[in-house]
Formats: sequence, C-alpha cells, structure tokens
Amino acid sequence: MADRVEEVLKKAEIITTHEDVIRGTADQVLARDIPWEGYQRANLITAKDLELIKKYDKKSDEARKQLLSQDGETYAELFLELLLKINKEETFQYLLSLIDQLITEHPETVKLFLRLANKKPGFPFDPFLRILTRSSSDWFTNAKTSNVLSILMSSATEVLDQNVKFLAQWFRTQLRSSDEKDVSNAVVALQKFLRKDEFRPIFAAEDGILFLASILKTKNKNYQLTYQVMNCLWLASFNKTVSGQVSSTKIISYVIDILKTLQKEKIIRMCLSTLVNLLDVSNNNEQMLDAGLLKPLDTFGNKQWGDEDIAKDIDTLKASLEKNIAALSSFDMYKKEVISGNLEWSPVHKSKSSGKKTLLNLKKKTTKCWAC
Repeated sequence: MADRVEEVLKKAEIITTHEDVIRGTADQVLARDIPWEGYQRANLITAKDLELIKKYDKKSDEARKQLLSQDGETYAELFLELLLKINKEETFQYLLSLIDQLITEHPETVKLFLRLANKKPGFPFDPFLRILTRSSSDWFTNAKTSNVLSILMSSATEVLDQNVKFLAQWFRTQLRSSDEKDVSNAVVALQKFLRKDEFRPIFAAEDGILFLASILKTKNKNYQLTYQVMNCLWLASFNKTVSGQVSSTKIISYVIDILKTLQKEKIIRMCLSTLVNLLDVSNNNEQMLDAGLLKPLDTFGNKQWGDEDIAKDIDTLKASLEKNIAALSSFDMYKKEVISGNLEWSPVHKSKSSGKKTLLNLKKKTTKCWAC
C-alpha cells in the first residue's frame, strides 16, 4: 500500500495558483537580508549562533551540503533555537522558508530534525506548534509552518497524541475559514499529515472528513483544490475505520457528481481510486449505486486513458457493484433511483431474471395498495 501511495503522489504534481503564490512569496522572503549581527548585539542570539548562521546564510547549495554533511544536526538545532529566540515575523518567515526548502529539496535531512528529540524535550515539534498558536501569524507563516510540521510528524516514529490532536484541530479551524488561502494551506499540509495511518482516525474524529466534504461541494470550481481535497480523502480512505464513517456523510455522492461533471484525468483517477478504497465497507456500495456511479463507469469504460490505473479501477468498481446489483430486485433499484433522482437504464433493468422479480414485486405492491 505504501508503494501505491508514493506512486500516486509522484503523479500528483500539478502546479496550482496557490502554490505558485507560495513559491513566489518564498523567493521574495529568501531574498531578504536578515540583520543577524543586530540580533547578536541585542543578545537575542549568541556569538556561536551568529558564526553558524553566517556560514550557511546566502551560500550556494553545494556549500550548504558540505556544512550539513559535517554539522547537519547542529544546524537543525540552530534553526529551531532561532525560531524560539526571535519573534519578528519577517525572520520567522525567513527561517521557515530555509527549513522548508531544506527538507523539500533534501528529504534525507528530515532525520536531522527528528534526532533532536533525543537531545532536547519537545524538539523538533514545539517551535512549530508554538507558531501555530499565534493569532498574529499571517497566511504565509502558517503555510510554511504547517507544511514543515506535517512532514516531520508523518516521518517520525513517535509523536505525542496531544500534538497530533492539536494539529488535527488546527486543520479543522483552517478548513472552516472563509479565506481560500487558509483552506488551501490546510489542504496542502494535510496531504503530508495523512500519509501516516495513525493520524487518519484522529483527523476524522475532529470532523475533518465532513469539512473536506463541504469543500468538495462548495469549491469544486477550483480544480486544483478539488484534486488536493480528493487526494486527502484518498489517503484517509486507506484506514478502514475512516472508510466506515464515510457512509454517514454525503461524500460518495459528491465524488460521483465530480466524476459526472469534471473532465480532468488526474481528478477522475483520484476519485476512482478513493471509491475503490471505500468498496465493501459499511453500506458504501449501496450509496455508490444510489448516486448513479454505473453510468459514468460505463462512459469511462469506452475511453482510452493515459493512466492505466484508471481502467483497472473502473473494472474493480464495476465488478464489485454488479455483485450488489445481482442481490437487488429491479423494483428495489427503481425505487432507489426514483428517490435519488438518478433514473438510469442500468444493468439490473436489462436482466431477464430481474424483470421477472420486478413483475412479482409490482404485483405484491399493487395488491397491498388495493387492500388499503
């Protein structure tokens, strides 16, 4: 399963307006000249801190690699200590951008930060958690902080439950925001957070799945945000506890609505993969039938797809749902279609055996009605 997650995440590289804004802002932030000497004169940082940061700051990638190979853990600790010592927003943003750039471009450096847990209580998470509790932090600070924290937490072997719960609650607050930047920040970080299976039910317990469903319904004109929300739901759906909770929401119908209306292949792939994960859990199959999934599956089955996983998922869904259809009479299906508004010439109506069941059921229903 882990290999499947990594494979899809590699295919998920879609440039977004929000991510372009973050990238552009980060470039501007990293171009700033930070007054490190002034901080040292004000006794906010030590002479040793100043010496280390001057060796690293504004140096080439090759020079930084050499420093990290020699004193990587020292620099990881330095960055976190500086986050605790300096409260100026511009410097926060600069340090966060440095850290985010480091662990994004060189994922192997994540372990440098995680090792600090053995050196100082609360590291490496506390400095980032502290920033997220600040009401004064702007969207960019929150974007970098939540992204780095999610990467570190999902990569750690052990994280305090209270810290995981705090971040899950922070996500919930951001997902409810009326500012789309806050929502996008949360969704981008969630894609890292939900890679860890233990975190998925904790996020769901904070009504996270419901808020993702709400975004799926209200912001589906934003294609990239829709894709990223679906990616979050796909990751969450690997957990069977979470998959079972989906049946109490309208997520399945929202996902199928997206399949019927959006033509983006990457979104279609993510929707289908999520539905595959939800198969045969609780009454999810029945909800898929009620929402009219068979029709888009038939349409998709006649297309040529660039991603072979789409064809496989279509076959998997159809095979599973047809078993459910075989267990239902045509009258049952017709009744559900009338109630849901999804009237379709589905396979169950084409079956001769089902047709006989329909006549029998209709006779029973009408006889009962006349008896009234």
